[in-house]
Amino acid sequence: MSARGFTLVELLIATVITLLVVAGALVIAGSARSTFLVEPAALDTARRLRDGTDALASALRGAGGALSVAGGLAPHRPGRRAILPVYRSLGPQGGG
Repeated sequence: MSARGFTLVELLIATVITLLVVAGALVIAGSARSTFLVEPAALDTARRLRDGTDALASALRGAGGALSVAGGLAPHRPGRRAILPVYRSLGPQGGG
């Protein structure tokens, strides 16, 4: 810088650097905005999936079709009709 001020070249370089910084900030802000708009939908989808899975698990437990810890089907309760007789024969015992 001389006693009279900045040269035209210095002003152009400063303007280009400023424009690059502003453009980078706008790209980051646009990305954050799109994430802000998409995230609630993703959370809602995850919540609905969790609720559906919980409802299905509850219905299966109520129907007597819950799996045991060992991986086989839970034993049939007397007085109830077997819901999955085909799968019952494919238990860990190898048939039956």
